[in-house]
Amino acid sequence: MNISDCVEQLNTIKRSIGTELDAVELGLVVGSECIYIRSADGVVEAILQHEFDTQFARFLFNEWQDAYDILTGRIDLAEAFLHGRIRSNGYLTYLFPVLAMFQQARSDDVPD
Repeated sequence: MNISDCVEQLNTIKRSIGTELDAVELGLVVGSECIYIRSADGVVEAILQHEFDTQFARFLFNEWQDAYDILTGRIDLAEAFLHGRIRSNGYLTYLFPVLAMFQQARSDDVPD
């Protein structure tokens, strides 16, 4: 998977979620390539190739397939983090609402 494939696939599967975060801006980085994701009030507003920018939270991956698999839940985030498949510049909590935007709802049932 290359960066263009990743952008295309993420744009295809994005969904809105409920969140208390007003806005999230982050970059997914592999080498010198960056995908910029911006969301506001749980709605993804932009997923696009972008120049590398140190102004927003960054998540570094070894390859684009890892980024896609982690965001979509095909690879467990904790396991990926412990094995160095994802690294962060200190904003790991920003990733959780973004994961929810790309992963299918686990269940419609709400526990009692």
